[in-house]
Amino acid sequence: MSDPTARRLLGRLLMAAAVAGLAGPRPADAAGAADPAELAREIAALKQRLESLENGELLLANHNSGPAACEDLGCSAGCDGGCGDLCGDGCGDLCGDALYGGCCDCSECAGYDDGYYVRTRDGAFSVRLNGALQTGYFGNWRHDPPAGEDPFEGGFVMRRSTLVVSGTAFSPSLNYFVVLQPINSGGSDQLEEAKVYYGFENGALIQVGRFRDPSFLRELDVPLTNILGVDRSYVHTIFSTGILEGIALNQQTDMLRTFFIVHDGRGSGGPGRGADFTTDNSDIALSGSVDIKLFGEWAQYGDFTSWCDEEWAMFIGAGAYWERGETGDDVPANNLENLTGWTIDWTLEGHGVNAFVSAVGRHGDNPTQPLDQFGFLAQGGVHVVPDAFELFTRYEYIDFDGLTDVGGAAVPVSDSSLSMLSVGFNRYYHRQGAKITCEVMHAFDTVPVADPFIGWLADSPGQDGQTVFRSQLQLAF
Repeated sequence: MSDPTARRLLGRLLMAAAVAGLAGPRPADAAGAADPAELAREIAALKQRLESLENGELLLANHNSGPAACEDLGCSAGCDGGCGDLCGDGCGDLCGDALYGGCCDCSECAGYDDGYYVRTRDGAFSVRLNGALQTGYFGNWRHDPPAGEDPFEGGFVMRRSTLVVSGTAFSPSLNYFVVLQPINSGGSDQLEEAKVYYGFENGALIQVGRFRDPSFLRELDVPLTNILGVDRSYVHTIFSTGILEGIALNQQTDMLRTFFIVHDGRGSGGPGRGADFTTDNSDIALSGSVDIKLFGEWAQYGDFTSWCDEEWAMFIGAGAYWERGETGDDVPANNLENLTGWTIDWTLEGHGVNAFVSAVGRHGDNPTQPLDQFGFLAQGGVHVVPDAFELFTRYEYIDFDGLTDVGGAAVPVSDSSLSMLSVGFNRYYHRQGAKITCEVMHAFDTVPVADPFIGWLADSPGQDGQTVFRSQLQLAF
């Protein structure tokens, strides 16, 4: 026997056997003779203890061999690939016993499955940890930057170090989801998302708190670890509704996914906005979307790439939002009047090929600064080495309609149209878990609004030809 405790117990059994019979007959008791019934009970007890030792050896040798080994012992198979009742009731006294060192597969209680988890057997309470590290090098070249700025800016960046805590509380249907951003290249520490959501038996889901807007711009709905390039597009920078604070109701069927959200306005949950109800920039805002799966699996909707073992999938989607600017004050940035936006998109992927096209519009009714903006994005990729090396490209177009935005913070632009082109590659080591991404981006027109977080800096009016190099190492778990 390999277990020291088992060896010690076997030694005691052998000694007991010697005392019971191997050393000779027992001396006569007060009645003058040994009690046969008592001897029979002792022998039965010794046999039972010896059988326990033999069963313990079998369990230790086969604790990962699945239900069959447990059935040999007369136990039911209920654990994931393990020893049934040995994880709980019935034979469960053996599970974790010091004699046997834990005999069953405890993967239903703790382990790794797209995240590290610990949970109760009934699923009422659980904690799951996920994380991501993104670091790389950025370089930016401009022909004629604003006065006092360097034509070349470059350096290493710690893009993100994200920790995601999720799980269930009190019921498998009651869930929580928290995204912490301890550090990013902007230098800020922030609570990026925090929501509570409840799933109903009919597939409906209600969520409350701070969350990415899943209804407007599919780019925002796809996690940053699963996008095609280093970061999201410049179209996303200009048009995204960002992180919201509000309440959302959605439902997903085999073919249809719908969202309806009541919130505090675009960017209301972002780090640049105050968290209090007195500091938002709108009276009320609404968002909604419909996504249709034409064929494929919804799981394929969670990223922009396509693995070579995936079948073809196609999706179309449409979304809209509306917000009423803050009324009753004299803050110019709140003069949004009725700001509306719309978006449509189409996705195709399968067998290592992916394609995505989207269009977006934004319209403002401010009488002093009416707005009618438009954006377009098309991107695609192909695995030239299956699941290891992927080439991709992206084209973007924006019509600013003379302004960068609406309200008092709007900035007139000298060139209302902007075109951009990106080319790059992904080197996958463990799919999205470990990869290197490199890409070169070029703006053919003036970049009016800086977004250094994704590499773009503001050009001087009338200047064009800005080029950006981005690289990134990603570890996601």
